[in-house]
Amino acid sequence: PGVGNLSLKSAVLNIVDDLPAGLTYVASSDSGSAAGQVVTWDFTTLATDVVLSAGQTKTVTVDVTVDNTASGTLMNNALTGSGKTSNDVVNPVEAPAHTVTKSVYKTGDTAQTSLNGQTVAAGDLLTYGITVTNSGKGNLSVADFVKTISDKLPAGLTVVTVNDAGSASGQDVAWDLSNSTQVLKTGETVFVSVDVKVNDDATGSLKNMAKTITQTSNEVINSITLPKHALLKDVRKKGSTESANGVDVIGGEELTYVLTLKNTGSGNLSLKDFVKKVSDAVPTGTTVTTVGSGGVNDNDTIVWDLS
Repeated sequence: PGVGNLSLKSAVLNIVDDLPAGLTYVASSDSGSAAGQVVTWDFTTLATDVVLSAGQTKTVTVDVTVDNTASGTLMNNALTGSGKTSNDVVNPVEAPAHTVTKSVYKTGDTAQTSLNGQTVAAGDLLTYGITVTNSGKGNLSVADFVKTISDKLPAGLTVVTVNDAGSASGQDVAWDLSNSTQVLKTGETVFVSVDVKVNDDATGSLKNMAKTITQTSNEVINSITLPKHALLKDVRKKGSTESANGVDVIGGEELTYVLTLKNTGSGNLSLKDFVKKVSDAVPTGTTVTTVGSGGVNDNDTIVWDLS
């Protein structure tokens, strides 16, 4: 400040504002021009000089956008061609924030009715859905702040299909978002999913979480119903499909004993893992003539090895 008039054209000359990294130039007032991060108001080219009397001010403005990748602190000042430097203006950049939510539902269920905490069975087809939500106040660059979504599937599951351009290697499923151009506004989401099958030999429970580079989802848990089966036995006269249970027989008559395994559970039944073997002691008073379905007569006990 001085006591006389101030000529912008001859005394101030120009104002220069070197914008910090993390800002992108949009527009400026008073014919300001930008070259990269440097914004300049050149008063030496004014057709008509602006002269400020004591106490008068001249304000110029520049509009900028905070980049989606900005972080840390934005510190900025301006200077004039006559060597005057402004005060610093300082703005901390609030780091983008996101949450990860995991869901599980039956494959093909468009309503995505949650099965979290419920019981599933061998052979069931399930879909794990993963939702990334921008929970911050500003934009969220998916490529810069989410980068990748990963899901390590628990034992007992087999990948059927990885949706949304994901990939699988064994139990490890991943979605590489490092080249995504998607920018989420507050509350907007990214959704990916993987379809899996509950293995026929699965037991216990399925516990699963998903991750991004900085966040971990909630855990989804499903207990597995153990397979159930019943063994039914019948006797028939050879060549007949009718039961002879309780019917008198005579010496020399040929009979067929029929054993039937029935899956009485809600899911698939792996004979190898949950039945393993069927055995039948030959009753006294009979002689084995033929054993079907790969059975073996072991000292008058017929054994079918299903392992």
